[in-house]
Order: sequence, then structure tokens, then C-alpha cells
Amino acid sequence: MAKTVKFEGVGMTCSGCSGAIERILKKVDGVSSISCDIDGKAVTVEYDDAKTKPQDMWDKMKKWADAAGKELGPCPE
Repeated sequence: MAKTVKFEGVGMTCSGCSGAIERILKKVDGVSSISCDIDGKAVTVEYDDAKTKPQDMWDKMKKWADAAGKELGPCPE
């Protein structure tokens, strides 16, 4: 079933950051749409909950955030 999740507190500061997040999330099986809001520091993702969960996507973004020295808010429920 298609669902939408919004990750807040994503430390994106430029189009390079949002591009990196998009590349990371496009590799997650089940992700169908990604929208990055640099000013709002949020990423909205449409996904198939039979194939992935918000925690899986958050884990991938957390690796990027740690490597890039960026912040990342808590994983939404």
C-alpha cells in the first residue's frame, strides 16, 4: 500500500545535499517519489509499505548525515 512519510530536521543546506538525499533514497526498494525542501529542512517520501519502512529510509539518511556532519531529526513513527 502506498504511504507518505515526512522526515524533518534534515540538515540540507544546498542543492548538493538534497541531490545526495535523493540519490540515497532512490536506491531504496519501494520508494516511488521524493521531495526535498531545503529551506524547511524536510524530505517527503512516497513509498510502498510492503517493501520498505520509514526506519529503513531514515537509517540510510543517517549514514549520510553522519558522514557529511549534518543533522537529522528523529525517525517519524
